[in-house]
This record gives sequence, C-alpha cells and structure tokens, in this order.
Amino acid sequence: MNFANALLCRLGKAPHLIDGASGARLDDVRGHVIASAAMLRETGLERGDRLLLAAQLDLDTVVAYLATMYAGCVAVPLPAAQCFAEARTFAAATGAKAIWSSTLRESSALPVIVGVAQGDVQDGNVAAEPTDIAVLNATSGSTGKPRLVMVTHANLLANTEAIVRSQLLTSDDRALLQLPLHYCFGASVLHSHFWAGGSVVVDRRSMFANRLIGSIVDHACTSFAGVPFTYEQIIAAADFDHLTGSSLKRFLQAGGKLEIQVVESIVARVPSADFYVMYGQTEATSRISTFEVHRHPAKLGSAGMPLDNLKVFPVDADFRPLAAGRSGELAVCGASVTAGYWNDVDGTAERFVNGTLLTGDVGHVDEDGFIWIEGRIADFLKMRGMRVSIGEIEARLRLAEGISEIAAFPACHPRYGEAFGLAVVAEKEHDRAGIVRDLTRRIDPLWICAGINFVDSLPRNDVGKILRGRLAESVAHECMPKFRE
Repeated sequence: MNFANALLCRLGKAPHLIDGASGARLDDVRGHVIASAAMLRETGLERGDRLLLAAQLDLDTVVAYLATMYAGCVAVPLPAAQCFAEARTFAAATGAKAIWSSTLRESSALPVIVGVAQGDVQDGNVAAEPTDIAVLNATSGSTGKPRLVMVTHANLLANTEAIVRSQLLTSDDRALLQLPLHYCFGASVLHSHFWAGGSVVVDRRSMFANRLIGSIVDHACTSFAGVPFTYEQIIAAADFDHLTGSSLKRFLQAGGKLEIQVVESIVARVPSADFYVMYGQTEATSRISTFEVHRHPAKLGSAGMPLDNLKVFPVDADFRPLAAGRSGELAVCGASVTAGYWNDVDGTAERFVNGTLLTGDVGHVDEDGFIWIEGRIADFLKMRGMRVSIGEIEARLRLAEGISEIAAFPACHPRYGEAFGLAVVAEKEHDRAGIVRDLTRRIDPLWICAGINFVDSLPRNDVGKILRGRLAESVAHECMPKFRE
C-alpha cells in the first residue's frame, strides 16, 4: 500500500496544481510524479532510503515530495535553507543518501539531485507495506539533535481520509496552500484536497496578506489554511473584505490558539465561509480534532471533537483515564498515531505507551465530548505553589494599553525560583513607562514577573509560532520592575 500511488489514483479533473504567484499550472501531476520517481531510482535510491528534501513552496517540490514516496523511499522535508546549512547533521541523523533541490546548489555533505522529470514513463510505483515509513517529519525547532517522527503509509492514509470526512471535502474543492510542506499541517492540506479529487494552489507569499487574498479570489479557492499568526495578518489586511462573496467555503486554522475575538470577527465578516479550528501534532501524523464554529458556537474556544478514527482522553500521572471535566495530560490513540521517533528509543518510550500518544498538552474533555486545551505541560509555571499557564498570563496582559504584541516565557527569580519574563512590542510613540505601569497593575499578586523587555519584534519560526526559548536565552532586560514580594 503506497500512499502516494493511492493519492494519485484519486486525482480529479486537471489542473491539479497551480502556482499562485506565477499562474503556472501542472495538469499532469501523476505523469510528473511517476517520471520523477523513476529518475530518483535511476540515481541509485532504493526502497527505504532516506532523501532530504530542500522544501520550497513550489510545484517542483510538491512533485518531488510525492515522487519520493511513490518510489518507496522516505521523504525528509526540511526548510531549504536549513536543509543545506545543517546537511551533515540531518545526514548523520537519518542516514540519508542524497538531497533533492528544485534549484542547483552544492553540498559537501551529500550528493544533490536537482529538479523533477516529465515524460511518458510506464513504470509502476514501488510497493510498500502499511507499516513502512513514508515521511520523517522534524518536530518544531529540530536542531542539534533532530527529533524526527516516523510517519507510515498507513498513518497518512488514515489521517487523510478522516480529515476529508471532517471537512466535507469534495472534488470541487481547491485549497490555497501558503503553509510549508515540511510542516505536517501544510502537507495535510495537500493530501486531503488531492484525496478528495480536488486541486491545490501553492503560494509562497505568506508574509503578504493582500497577495494571498488576491490569490484566493483570482484562483477561485474554496479552502484557506493558516496558523494564528496568518489570521492575525489577513484580518488586518486592506483587502480582507474581498473574501466576502468569493468562492471561499472554509477557513482552516491550527498551529496554536487563535483569539476568540479574531475568530468571531472573521465569521462575522465572511459569513459564507465555515471556520474550522483544528488541533494536531506531528506525532499523530497531523490532525487530531476538528471544531466547526458554525455548528457549535456555544463551544467556541474548544478544540472540537476527535476525528472519527481517534480517541482523545486526559490521563493522570499514573496513566489512568480521567472523568469528563477533569484536567490531565491529553492522550490520543487510533490509526493516526505514529510509530514514534527515528532512532530515539528513550524519547519514543516517554511519549508513546502501548500505541497511545501522550501529547504533552494539558486539558480536559467535557460531557459532550469536546476537547479543551489549557496549555503545554512545559508551558506551565508553578509560582507560590499555584500552577499558571503561559497562555493565561498572555491573555490577561495583552489587554494593557499601548501593546502591539506580547509574549511570556519561563524565567528565574532569585528568591522564588520559577517566574516569567515578558517581551513586549510597543505601539509606535507610546510611553514605555506607562506600559510598564499598566502591566504591573494587571499582573496577579500571586504571579512572579522577573522582568519586562521591549523588543522590535517577536522571534517566530516559519509557520508563525513564537520562539519562547530564544526569548528566554537572548532578550536583555531593558526595563526591570521591582520583584513582586
């Protein structure tokens, strides 16, 4: 069972793949993938061999990604710059035989395969067992010693089919994909729309909200997928209202908690499009649950209900399931749960227990089966004996006057131990001393703030997530309020 072959067999009417920026179209995706898979095998790659993909959001990268799986090899998609900069690290970690790139680049670590092939190749796909690894996906921020999740062909099939059912996708659907393919959310958008027989528009202009909106309208897209940062950008764009009355049928959001006010505003301004909030992890292939805002407005803020082939439940410290309403670490079991981490027995044993994934997220499931996520275990601080989440701190303090953005991060206090620091992006021409006074007033007396830092911007990864570790390591305290006693 080769997932790429199964996916290609379900392709609908051409064009299947469009470049949003250039307008280039690729009608014969299947032919290009088969020819490119044959090219990869001619270079000496065999079933099970790992291939690093210097992934960019373009037509060739999509073809190479699918061709790698079609050839029976294991795709290791990485941001293009990171792939070459850290080629030796990832080669050592994966035993990769080569790097694929859409453009000619040299590497002293591995041979480089450039571009894709086309032509009439009658070569069939390489057979794969359901348990064969199809993709090694690096978890967020994998550097130094990369943590790579082993995603099998069966995992991809199960997760993709469940996503299609949960979003009611059909062959008439076309996704605007501005998320990178090395990010499991981005790959899942490609998989699910192809599986439904639909098509995909790739657009790498993720930092230009008006251009993305124009691409949605110009190419008659029905789905748009983004992370919280994406939605914060597009709702502020001058052209956002162009989506009203457009072909768009659904917004897809994952990658962290989006403020309820932003969701409500989008739903109000584009009432013709449904809004799907999703929860997922790389360790569960991609998606875990879906929340349809239009169907359950009273549950707004929830991560929704599990996909129909998964179970989600909180557990206590002894791995015992907890009753409805009680908080614990969220656990997931079902066909989308992966086999663990590549060459990491200890890490796998820590997170995967008898086929059940321990997510590292704290939350509860209510009596109606809706999942409520309270934060990451690693993002909880214990201050003066009280457990407080980073998210709770940010939610309260972002209401302070004069703040454009704010991020909290773990810090140390010389007397109390665990504390938090703040990184603040101030609005232009706003008095910083006034911001500090307002923040200090809003900080709970039982919380311990180690410092307030003003920065020009918050460090983020390529899908918009705040890099709190970098803040904790590199932010210099510019303004230090008195420690709260």
